[in-house]
Amino acid sequence: LLSRRPGETFDVIKSKGLVPQLLLHISTYSALELLLKVVSEVEEAASLQEADFGWLYDIDLVSVLLGKLDKSLDSEVQANASVALVGFVSQSPMQWEGSAIASMPSRFVNDLMKAES
Repeated sequence: LLSRRPGETFDVIKSKGLVPQLLLHISTYSALELLLKVVSEVEEAASLQEADFGWLYDIDLVSVLLGKLDKSLDSEVQANASVALVGFVSQSPMQWEGSAIASMPSRFVNDLMKAES
């Protein structure tokens, strides 16, 4: 549905608060997969300036996922949070100096880089 009817699907995701629910269940691999798919589709749509995804950026996914790396949490939660963070970076177009097709890194990658500082 995300690929075929992104506008309608994102409206439902937003109105139902699906992303925070996915974050609560990040220990489940299917929740991780869906989160990565949502982020991938948002990044693609945002790069084409098709819609405003401020609602998703307001959730502060990077900070939430970094918080799930806490050693007191279950190892599955930590592992899937790590996979999600790596997924954010690997889905982002890389910026090559001198390239005619260079693009800006995603907002999620920028948030991750800020968190490292």
